[in-house]
Amino acid sequence: MSWTEQEYQEYLKKQNKTKNTEYTKNGKIRLIFDIKPISKDNCKITNKYGRQFLPQKYKDWEEAIRYMARQQYKGKPLTKPLVVFCWFYFKDKIRRDVGNYQKSILDALKGICFNDDSQIVDLHLFKRIIGEEKILIEIEVEK
Repeated sequence: MSWTEQEYQEYLKKQNKTKNTEYTKNGKIRLIFDIKPISKDNCKITNKYGRQFLPQKYKDWEEAIRYMARQQYKGKPLTKPLVVFCWFYFKDKIRRDVGNYQKSILDALKGICFNDDSQIVDLHLFKRIIGEEKILIEIEVEK
């Protein structure tokens, strides 16, 4: 699934949201995704031959994240060591391992905000229950 600008605007309108775009002058990238966090590890399906693959639902989610990231960040991918903060917001108190969610979002941002997730030298993860589902990412160059 590849989103067009019109489809993205319709999605935001349906969600009663607007684009969240911010690139601060101090070199910090801030991205907000009004979408339910999905864990890559929990999405994998195993076929009858024992081979694991990702379902279309996950691929669509990742494409939506990539599209929203491109709308919010227009710069070139960062190439230096990075510090990343990830906030995952959920509607309910269902038990979740926040460590599984970071892989999904960072893989989706690869090639847009940074070249490779191996550039991340410091990673901070936060899980909050606020009654709505979204993801907030802050990326800054290590000082």
